[in-house]
Formats: sequence, structure tokens, C-alpha cells
Amino acid sequence: MTLFVDHDGSVDELMKRADMAMYQAKAAGRNTLRFFDPVMQAEVTTRVALEADLREAVLRGQFVLHYQAQVAANGRLTGAEALLRWNHPQRGLVSPMEFIPLAEETGLILPMGLWVLQTACAQLAAWAARPDMAHLSIAVNVSACQLHHVDFVAQVLAVLDSTGARPQRLKLELTESLLVKDVEGVIAKMTALKARGVGFSLDDFGTGYSSLSYLKRLPLDQLKIDQGFVKEHPDRLQRCGHCQDGGGTGRESGAGGHRRRR
Repeated sequence: MTLFVDHDGSVDELMKRADMAMYQAKAAGRNTLRFFDPVMQAEVTTRVALEADLREAVLRGQFVLHYQAQVAANGRLTGAEALLRWNHPQRGLVSPMEFIPLAEETGLILPMGLWVLQTACAQLAAWAARPDMAHLSIAVNVSACQLHHVDFVAQVLAVLDSTGARPQRLKLELTESLLVKDVEGVIAKMTALKARGVGFSLDDFGTGYSSLSYLKRLPLDQLKIDQGFVKEHPDRLQRCGHCQDGGGTGRESGAGGHRRRR
């Protein structure tokens, strides 16, 4: 809803404001009313500008990968996690917390995710040529949009083939939210890539989605357990360990704080 009070604008402007209020009401749930206020317009304007800049960034290749070292308990460097950063020409480095949700909402995460995978695999191939770095792996975060895409498996295999990266050095990192939809399809895709040597890690286990009943069916190499889950459900954690060890899967597990990374 919007109010017509001493308004000098056009009818079209009033209708746009009413539309903004309507979309806010829809986002809040059913049987809800929302009145237009200037904050709505500011938020929409900011979002539209960010989306336009993000589309430009995809076209012009404004993204960079930062590599966060992964170290074993004995201090040995075992690999790195690829973290996506946007080097905006005016704003500098933009936080992924700001642009990743928008990329997922608009579908831009698909070309962005493919670029990340290609760049990470090219880095793996470069490291493989150096004896002192050939053992290193790279973990790449995968979004729900990517994983549920019909060509996901074919894309990953094509990137591995084109870059010459060893599949055994690539680890795809998933979050529990990916397992809400089409669990059987997710397992099938994971199994197909696992057969080629690609590894998988499940991040922030215990944040509300996963069920222990199907955890054993996931071809995981690593399970990262949410710190809150460890504190609140120590009994379930023991069952997690049983799932991990039963069958000799050789999975790694560890506890950490809740976070979102790209």
C-alpha cells in the first residue's frame, strides 16, 4: 500500500511504490500488509545498482580467487580453500556476504561458480608441475544452484579434462542447505564425481538440515561439524562418529564455528 497525501508525483510513481510494498508483503508471508516507506525505495535502488554492477563484473572478469591455507594437525600444509572476491573498480574488494546472495538469487552464481572451478583447477595443474606443491589440494565451495544444475557433473569433468588437474586434488565443499532438495539426485551426482576421484566435504553439519539417517550414504571425505551442534548434542556427535567409522569410509571430521564463506 501507498498513501496519496499531497503527492506531486505521477500516477506511475504511485503505482511503483505500491508494487514495492506488495513485493515486501509477499516476501513476509501470506495475509500480510506492508505500507511503502522511503527505505524500501532506497533498498530497491541499491539492489538494482548492485545487480547491474555484478552483471558487468561477470562480463569483464572482475573476480579474483584468494587461497586460504589448510594445515594438518602436525603443521604440514595440505592444501587451500578457494575464496571468491569481487574487485570492484570503484569500491575495491566487495565482501562475498554482500554479493553472493544476490548472485544466487539472480542465477549469476552459475557463470561465477564455473569461473571459480576453472581457475582453481588451473592452479592445481600449475602446482602439480612443482614437486614441492604437487601434493596440495584445493577446496571449492559449491552453491545449491550449481549442484542442482542438470549439467553439473559434466561441467566439472570437462573442467578437469581441459585444465589437466588431477581429480584427486579437487575437493568440492557443500553445505547442509544443499541437501534439502532432491537428496537422491545430490547423492547420484556426488557418486558419479567420486568415481572419478573428486572429493567432497560437508560444511557446518548440525545447523538444522541434515539427518544422520542419510549421512552414511553421502560419499564424503570430510565432515565439518558446527560448534553449536557439538555443544548442544554431544550424544548425536557420538552417533556421527559411529557413522564416520562404520564401514571404513576414512572420513575426516572436525568442529568449528558457524560461518559462511565463498
